[in-house]
Amino acid sequence: MTMAAIKIQNDEKRFFDKELRKQREISFCCIHKTKPQVMLEIKDAISVLNKVEGIISLSIKSPNKLLINYSIECLNLKLIESALIELGFHLNNSLRIKLRRALYHYSESVEQENLGINLEATDSTQRLFINRYQNMQHGCRDSKPLHWRKYL
Repeated sequence: MTMAAIKIQNDEKRFFDKELRKQREISFCCIHKTKPQVMLEIKDAISVLNKVEGIISLSIKSPNKLLINYSIECLNLKLIESALIELGFHLNNSLRIKLRRALYHYSESVEQENLGINLEATDSTQRLFINRYQNMQHGCRDSKPLHWRKYL
């Protein structure tokens, strides 16, 4: 299966400033998993991140890497990775990847401060969970019978 063939783009594409777009790789841990399991985990991550505001495109680069394009007007890599970890995805934590992440986190935070963007006020992680909750199937949660609910 070719990894470059799988590419997903958001339907509601906003045209962000090209200078504020970032393209990063997110590496998933593949120590205790087979390649199909890691691919399934990456596809699940794509389905979760697909509707998040600020993400421009998502694609699979290799069996354990997700290529993500996003705008730092709405997100940064630290928020994306922390949301993925909180949802239960296992990211690669090798020394080289940790150093790369730290450099990206620092450079994006400095760039956002220089532009006057405060992401802590918007709380993109909370919007990610709200979006996921709204897309889930929900049934009637009221335990009362129907005739009691329509009484009066």
